[in-house]
Amino acid sequence: MDLNTHPFFKLMDPESVEALTRSALIQKLPRGTIIFEEGDISDSIYLVLEGTVGFSKKVRNRGHIPISQSHKGEYFGEIGVLSSDRRALRAEAKTV
Repeated sequence: MDLNTHPFFKLMDPESVEALTRSALIQKLPRGTIIFEEGDISDSIYLVLEGTVGFSKKVRNRGHIPISQSHKGEYFGEIGVLSSDRRALRAEAKTV
């Protein structure tokens, strides 16, 4: 998927899309890469161009338990950015 055609930008004017895509950092992350940890500062919104991202919550004596996933064409991380709250979950690349 091309960044400019991601559904996140669907309702935005072309000038806003251009400004946001110009400052975007595109990364291809190997499976197992931790994107952010629970409790990290919320400083970015993430758009999924390919693959799957898994979200998990750390539970005492059980490690991380899966909560949900985001797939191609979806986005995540916006709530913390808008509310200034820290990350509530761990985000991890699940597929390449």
